[in-house]
Amino acid sequence: DMDVTIVTFANGSTLTFKHTDYDRGSVQVRLRFGAGVSGLAPDRRSLGWLAGLVAPSGLANLDLSGMERLLTGRRMGLSFAIDETAFALGGQTSAADLPDQLRLLTLKLTHPRWDRTLLERFRAAAVESFDLHFSSAAARAARELAGVIRPDDERWRPIEKAEMEAATVERFRDFYAPYLAQGPVHAIIVGDVGIEAAIEAMRRTV
Repeated sequence: DMDVTIVTFANGSTLTFKHTDYDRGSVQVRLRFGAGVSGLAPDRRSLGWLAGLVAPSGLANLDLSGMERLLTGRRMGLSFAIDETAFALGGQTSAADLPDQLRLLTLKLTHPRWDRTLLERFRAAAVESFDLHFSSAAARAARELAGVIRPDDERWRPIEKAEMEAATVERFRDFYAPYLAQGPVHAIIVGDVGIEAAIEAMRRTV
């Protein structure tokens, strides 16, 4: 018995909940949606190398600086990841801030922002450091091994410098926006919070 509770909501979203108190006052929140890498077209070039920009690009009318000001003094966070079976937004929070943490993650899904300046800086740094991928056998293997293992799958082919140089905020948005809009959302809440509070926070947000 893992003492896990699973709740299904009317809109199709689900909550997987487990109470723990080994890290007092801490609550881990993760929203999983879509199909992740498995849902990307194998014949289409992926912009997975830009995944690290999804969270810091902001939401609604808040850029990275605006989000940092919003979160000052609050125990909340915003991260984005892609795995084999889903996309995920996450954050570490407290029981008191759990409702606002869920609002923050949900707002990223419904009102994402695509930061042109942030992308341009990241692109310039990626282009400038491109040759480091060939500086050693280990670096080259890290860049190319996934594509060698899956030779006919565009999702895993290594990114070339020309593709980096061609990245624009419009392409960034057009690639990721449809995936952020995919539902339903499957929430995972684990930590020092009660099941009733978690369910109520979910009802009001996700």
